[in-house]
Amino acid sequence: MFLYNKKSPICPECGTLMAMDYSKKYQKLFYFCPNTKCNIAISAYHSSSDPVGIPANRNTRALRQRAHKLATKIWNYKDFHQRNKMYAWLGKNTKSKHIGEMKDLELLEVINKFSKIINKFNL
Repeated sequence: MFLYNKKSPICPECGTLMAMDYSKKYQKLFYFCPNTKCNIAISAYHSSSDPVGIPANRNTRALRQRAHKLATKIWNYKDFHQRNKMYAWLGKNTKSKHIGEMKDLELLEVINKFSKIINKFNL
């Protein structure tokens, strides 16, 4: 049985209401499309169960994870002020302003920019 709530997003591939579940492996909430042909998912905030961005396919999610990993090298996420600096940078340098809302082309551009920053400062 799938769990739905008023915050459940709609699958961008097939238009089906996405179900919520808890991943023991990653220890977080996420939404997934119950239509097995889609493979669309998105993480959810633990405190509010709001989706963390726009639902995406496996390739886009992998690019988002790669972008987050590079961003972590530049801005230490554990430091609240550094996290704000990252969001300020994204706000000035990207269309979407949030990695969880980016699609493939923008993610590739951000990954390229992050890689250049990391190489420039030997991070």
